[in-house]
Amino acid sequence: MTVNRTSQRKETFDKILATALDLFVTKGYEGTTVDEIAATAGVTKGAIYFHFRNKAELLLELLDQVERSFVDPMDQRVRRAGPDALDKLVAFAHQQSELGVGRTKLAILAIRTSSDFARDDARFGPKIRHIYRRLYDILEDIIELGKAQGTFRTDVSTRQLASFVISAHDGTFLEWQRRGLELKPPEIIYAFRSLILDALRMGASAAVAREHKAS
Repeated sequence: MTVNRTSQRKETFDKILATALDLFVTKGYEGTTVDEIAATAGVTKGAIYFHFRNKAELLLELLDQVERSFVDPMDQRVRRAGPDALDKLVAFAHQQSELGVGRTKLAILAIRTSSDFARDDARFGPKIRHIYRRLYDILEDIIELGKAQGTFRTDVSTRQLASFVISAHDGTFLEWQRRGLELKPPEIIYAFRSLILDALRMGASAAVAREHKAS
């Protein structure tokens, strides 16, 4: 009986989170009410408040899922990729793309929340900044290693290059959300990986320098 009750509570917990994720992605956090979450999930408001003190706690739990699903595996995969910066960058690109394909809504939630709350919001700002700071740290370490190995361009600062990679990643998923089935997951992964590698390689720096000199 206790096992069955525990299983039911876990099922309700997961259903509430999945419903909140759908609504936060489509309508935004501010545009979603607890009443809507309860009605859409087919549970009572009391069931929601049994698991979560308020709507903010729901979003924070989903952001914890973002960190566990995206950032933790990313850190591990990059560390396993070996000593070469190019291999680490490929690992980063593949991990982000593959996880995004499997859990697109979580990726979109992170992007949307970062846009809405990252700067001044005391509830969600610290968490979303922490998530992105971890991603920036992983990338900046890879880029610094690549510069030291003579693999990556040195005419652009490490911070700017990392920001470019993250903005390309976020933009890819926003475009995918807009265009839906027009874009196939393998094509997105290939395009993201190829463009990022081409942009950061040392050869790109030389090409830009030649173009600048010619103009």
